[in-house]
Amino acid sequence: MGRRKAVVVWRATIDAGGVEAWVVFAATRLRGHWSRAENISAEKRWRSEPEGSDPQVAITRRGEAVAMWTAGDEGHSTTSFIRSATQARGGRSWAAPIGIRGSIEGQEPQLGVTPRGEAVAIWHAFYNEESGVEVASRPEGGKWSRVERLSNPGAFPDPRIAITPKGEAVAAWELDEDPRLQVATRKAGARWKVQTLAGGGGDFVGPQIVTEPGGKATVFWNRSRGSDEDEVLAATHFPGGTWTEPASLFGGGFEERPEIAVTRSGEWIAVWATRNPVSGESIIQSSSHDRGQPWGPPVNLTSSPPAPLFGAFEPRIAIAPSGEAFAVWRCYDGANWVIQAATRTP
Repeated sequence: MGRRKAVVVWRATIDAGGVEAWVVFAATRLRGHWSRAENISAEKRWRSEPEGSDPQVAITRRGEAVAMWTAGDEGHSTTSFIRSATQARGGRSWAAPIGIRGSIEGQEPQLGVTPRGEAVAIWHAFYNEESGVEVASRPEGGKWSRVERLSNPGAFPDPRIAITPKGEAVAAWELDEDPRLQVATRKAGARWKVQTLAGGGGDFVGPQIVTEPGGKATVFWNRSRGSDEDEVLAATHFPGGTWTEPASLFGGGFEERPEIAVTRSGEWIAVWATRNPVSGESIIQSSSHDRGQPWGPPVNLTSSPPAPLFGAFEPRIAIAPSGEAFAVWRCYDGANWVIQAATRTP
């Protein structure tokens, strides 16, 4: 069922008693048709509309959808917390949202599901410029566990989470002092194991995680030492093993941290935004490598219109089961911000 169902969530504004409020909407594609957008963060027992932002969604293999977001009840408290709603396997309707007990000051949750349907979430709880990284989990059809604190990393840790095909949860976040990176792993039903890795020094851009079919997970991040050449560093975790020492993947002039995805055959594909040093125009580039091979030379996916473009382009990449790669990014066409895309066959 999960393979025939799609759910999208987003943040939008509504009129809540004469004032604007941020809320979370969702739409479901089932049996080839999209549902109407539905406000899934609404809760009728409050006088004013509860606020919602930073929504995430994941779907189990059986088709149960789990959504999660940063919530605020501005009619009664300014404290943020984490709220979640679920959707049954074969349906489109959402259950009433619930707050995750113990998630006070929680913000920007990240969410994943294991092959057995367990949802695993991570977020940071912000207290006066000091953050705690916290986690919770929920079996398919069950209730959320108690919140567990993994670390006190300092301000803005930007935690990320991924689930390997073996069902192991892998998380990573930034520390505000050297060493700059912490990672954590959790096998299904077991406790979290936290480890600190050397971040490599220099200006640090928060981590991302990619997983491979055999259960291997790699965390990578961007390091800049003040020159035009940045470097992508990576550390790898094998199922049941330890983390490797951070090593360089590749370098370049990146406007943002590159995005990386891995195909089922083990090919790595990266996309990033860079700037032409002569014209100042922004360009989306890509590179790839197969197992045991070096990274190929950068390939231009697009160049900007004649007028130089500035700002965030946010390239993203996804891999279809067939191995086809899809890249999308945001760019300015001279009059409007638009979305462009490129594809690459296996």
